[in-house]
Amino acid sequence: GHPYTVSSMSFHPAGKMLAVAGFDQNIWLWDVRTQRRMASYKGHGATVIKIGFSPDGKFLATASRDRTVRIWDVRSGAQVRVLRGHTNAVEGIAYAGDGETLASGGSDTTIRLWDVVTGNQRRMLVGHTAEITGLGFNPGGTLLASASLDTKVRLWDVRSGTLVRLLQGHKAGVRSVDFSPDGKLLATASHDRSARLWAIPGAQPRGAFSDHGNTVFGVAFTPDGRGLATGGGDGTTRLRDLRRGTSRVLGRQPGRVYIIDVNPRGSLVGAPGSDGVARLWPTGTETKPVALVGHRAEVNYLRFSPDGKLVATTSDDGTVRVWHATDGSPHWRAPVLVPNPPRLLTHMGWRRFDDEGAAGPAEARASWQRAVARARLGSTTDDGKHLCFVSGGTLERWDLVGDWRSLRRPVKGRVERLLA
Repeated sequence: GHPYTVSSMSFHPAGKMLAVAGFDQNIWLWDVRTQRRMASYKGHGATVIKIGFSPDGKFLATASRDRTVRIWDVRSGAQVRVLRGHTNAVEGIAYAGDGETLASGGSDTTIRLWDVVTGNQRRMLVGHTAEITGLGFNPGGTLLASASLDTKVRLWDVRSGTLVRLLQGHKAGVRSVDFSPDGKLLATASHDRSARLWAIPGAQPRGAFSDHGNTVFGVAFTPDGRGLATGGGDGTTRLRDLRRGTSRVLGRQPGRVYIIDVNPRGSLVGAPGSDGVARLWPTGTETKPVALVGHRAEVNYLRFSPDGKLVATTSDDGTVRVWHATDGSPHWRAPVLVPNPPRLLTHMGWRRFDDEGAAGPAEARASWQRAVARARLGSTTDDGKHLCFVSGGTLERWDLVGDWRSLRRPVKGRVERLLA
């Protein structure tokens, strides 16, 4: 768990590490396989708002309310650059595909282009009149799109820093931007309850979609560029077929959908929920979502791993959880049944069979029943600090205090009984 509410997270391009930032001003690096904390980066003087790995995974960029952007060496944990220039909180960052150019935008209404190798500011892009809320490079790294609460989207030439196009059409602040995989389209989402499409590079309007009943917070293209997913304040996640011009609701959930993510295959759209449950909505004929049940407060962030096999979520309960995208089972801990008294250890912690876990919402009850059915027989040490169990010919030992797997070894033959 993270000691404070999580504000941002990012998967390493190789999918083996997860970086997490919180309101405690620190950044934590986790090993996805073992769930051990590998490192912590300390240096910011205020809340870290946004983080992101460089395309090659060697560096991590972090943006903060302390008005700085910092670059960290992932291998050594050293802070290699402090990028100063913003006069207010830095709200967003984005790496270009070459990994050498970084864009940052903030509450001071400016956008800065940085050379991350030297730490020098290449350009300051001025034109917006309100907070910058979204940044995105096109696949070639030649264009940068910026969204702002001033209702405008601006398209910039990265090399010269000049304004290429001013995109006008939204009637309220713009929340996010996303380029299509081929770079020929730009999607924008706004408080005016619409998502819009623009043709690139001319930025001609290609359509406005006003089928959400509230703010459209998130917008994301499918990997083939044929679909556009949106998430809104009305609790719906939608998918538009850009070839046919049709739109359908993938699902509805309580509260707002602040952010969405599409898996690499384009078969699932992930949406965190205000009810403490994140859902992965199928884009095909299947209509039942994969429910990620376990958080005890609003889920505020969701990201698929680069290979799409895992999905990470953060919550106002201060925890980061990693799940299998296929069935929603927790990646980091297998359900284990321990007798005397009969208890079950899952991603929701220790539960007795007479505990409230078996009498919650329908999705929670179903998750509980599946966990019991999958449980492996285990044993705890006398001091209650470690748990051992055997599964699939492998002995695992878990540190229950630090909540990580401390041992994994193969075993031969059938295990009838286990004593720790």
